[in-house]
Order: sequence, then structure tokens, then C-alpha cells
Amino acid sequence: MPKLWIFPVNKQLNSEAQKQLANTLSESLQQWNRHGEPVKGHFQIVEQQFIQVESEEEVCGCASDQLHRLVRESVERNGLQTLSPAILIFENPETKERFFIPFNQVEKAIKEGKITPETYFFDLSVLHQNTLEKFKKRVKESWLYQRYFRMHA
Repeated sequence: MPKLWIFPVNKQLNSEAQKQLANTLSESLQQWNRHGEPVKGHFQIVEQQFIQVESEEEVCGCASDQLHRLVRESVERNGLQTLSPAILIFENPETKERFFIPFNQVEKAIKEGKITPETYFFDLSVLHQNTLEKFKKRVKESWLYQRYFRMHA
């Protein structure tokens, strides 16, 4: 079964930066292999900040590790950083400003009003193309709502 990975970078990219990163990724991902055989897959940059890579075949273990390394190196060659999975990405629904909150600071950000049920959340837990439409959602539609807002209701 094909698999989907989403790699967030540390800032939104303008069209020129996206082109440069796409060129670097194209070159790097030609090295992606599984047991010596090239992995068939493709990538795109979505929401100006997320590298989405999808394999056309089952990939695990060493090939998955190699993908993470290739993407990280490509991103770093472009003066960017990939974000840790422990960093959650949000977007203010009025200003469209994105902000990062470490997972262990989410409850504090909710109490301070930085995160509300209407705030957009980029859910990086999607694993397959058929779940990608749920990638950007309001907090009230996510697991965060169940975990943090429902427990205080």
C-alpha cells in the first residue's frame, strides 16, 4: 500500500524558494531506494510549508529512514530546517499567521487563548492520500479538541 509522509519546514516559502527546494528534492529523491531498487514515488510542496512525499509502493525500514535523511539534507541545503514532530503548527483563522507550539506547551497556549477551537491545526498524522483532505482542520475537528477542550468542559 502506498504511504504518505509530510515534512514541515520552519517557515512558509515563497514561489522562488519552493522552486529551489523542489529542484533539490528532485535530485535527492532519485537516490531513494528499497533493497537497491529505486522507490517509485512523487512529492509536492503544499500550503507553502509542507513537503508531501508519497510512495507508489510499500516502503518501510531502511527506505523510510533513507527518505527522512534525503528530505532533511535537501531542506538544509536550502537554508531551512525540518520541524520536529513534537512541534505542532497552527494558523490564526483571522490573520492567517502561522505559529508553532511545542506539544508540551499546548495546554498553556489554550489557557492563554492562543489556541481556540476555531484555530486551524495542521495534522501531520495523516498517512495515506485518502486522508490528506483532513490535513488542515480546525482544532474543534481534531484530536486536540478531544484531548484538551473536552476534558475541561
